[in-house]
Amino acid sequence: RSLRQSQSTIPSVLRRDSSFLVVSVPAETIAPLTELLKLLMNLEEELFRACPQHGLHSLKSLEGCCFISEASGVVSGQSWLWADDEETVEVFDELANILLQHLPRREEMRLYTASFTVIQHAVEDEDSKWHVDWHGIPEGLCWTLLVPIWPSVPEDWRSMGGTQLCRHRDHRQMLWSAGKTVPGSLRDLLVEAALPPEDFEVIEHCYRPCECLLFEGNVLHRTGPYSKPSHGPRVLASLMVGPKDPEHFPAVDRSLRKQGACFLRDNAG
Repeated sequence: RSLRQSQSTIPSVLRRDSSFLVVSVPAETIAPLTELLKLLMNLEEELFRACPQHGLHSLKSLEGCCFISEASGVVSGQSWLWADDEETVEVFDELANILLQHLPRREEMRLYTASFTVIQHAVEDEDSKWHVDWHGIPEGLCWTLLVPIWPSVPEDWRSMGGTQLCRHRDHRQMLWSAGKTVPGSLRDLLVEAALPPEDFEVIEHCYRPCECLLFEGNVLHRTGPYSKPSHGPRVLASLMVGPKDPEHFPAVDRSLRKQGACFLRDNAG
């Protein structure tokens, strides 16, 4: 269950921008999550639990691990498999610690929860919503860490959508190519927030095995649209890293429960 860290597991930064970066990690750090996912996907959902916030959850339980299944509110047909107890969150701990090495305020943050995000079908443009993951937390103190789990070979990822991110043109770094013009759905959000759309652009990170995308909690993003692949689902591990300071725990709690998580580590650990 433990993702044992060694000198060979120190990640390598491939690209960096002001609020997101791409980090490569050795395959052996992800392999335990891939094996866990295979077991979860073969389980029949026979157990259910009432939830005062989310309604009814289906449960996926293995020996020592428990996940809840929650329908996504940002991609039509996407589901989240959220870790549902401390022992299950611990499965993601060492990978989170490896990735945290490259975040500027890593000593002030911790992993609160994690999930597998599963898409079984094509994603149409109108079915993928622009959104942010965190709300009400100071800049630099909350991040989403996305790790490609399935498919396991680079060729299969080429036909799948990546993650699209909205960035300010002034923040463009040399290691990122120029982005695309802001689409209509995102333009409306920027105008509503009193931000000039012409100052922003969209880039898309296309996943490859072991190449993880890390971005700040206030970055507007969405799943890139794509046609239905022939080689199975698209699955990312989503590791949610937020501030240790107890002052921010109410905002952590609101942000993550809004996404469907039921179990969060408390702010005392």
